[in-house]
Amino acid sequence: MTLHRRAFTLLELLAVLIVLAAVIGLVAPAMVRASARETERRQVAELVSWLSLERVEAMRRSTVVEVELRLVREGYIASGSGGERTWDDWRTIPIDESREPLGESRVYFDALGRTATRTLWLQSAEESDRIWRVEFDPISGRPFLRTGATTEDS
Repeated sequence: MTLHRRAFTLLELLAVLIVLAAVIGLVAPAMVRASARETERRQVAELVSWLSLERVEAMRRSTVVEVELRLVREGYIASGSGGERTWDDWRTIPIDESREPLGESRVYFDALGRTATRTLWLQSAEESDRIWRVEFDPISGRPFLRTGATTEDS
C-alpha cells in the first residue's frame, strides 16, 4: 500500500500570494486614510478641550479671555490665559466660510463664558472635502466638535 501525499504546487502558492497582495493593496490605502482622519479628529478634539479650559478660566477670573489661534510652520499654536499650546504636525488648515485659508483667528470669552464666535472651520490638509467644525453654543459659549460638516451647512 502506497501513500500519496498531495501537496501544494508552486503555482498554487504563487496564486495565493498574488491574491493576498491584491487584498493588501486595496485595504492599505483605506487604513492610512482612516489613521489620518483619526489623527485629525484627535487634534481637533484637543483644541476643543483647550478652548473649554479657556472658557472656564474666563468665568473663574470674571474677565474677558482672548484666545489666539495661529497656523505656523512648526504646527498650530493656541495662546490664551493659560499660556500657549502647540500642536506639532497639525493636519488641518483654519478656513473661513468661503474656504479661504486663515493665518490666525481669535475667540473671546466673556466673564460668563459666552463668545460672539459661532464657528471655527478647519479643513483637512490631506482631503479638502473633509471639514471639521468647532461650534460654540449660542447661550453658554461651550465649544463642541461637529464632524462631517461642510461650509454650506451653516
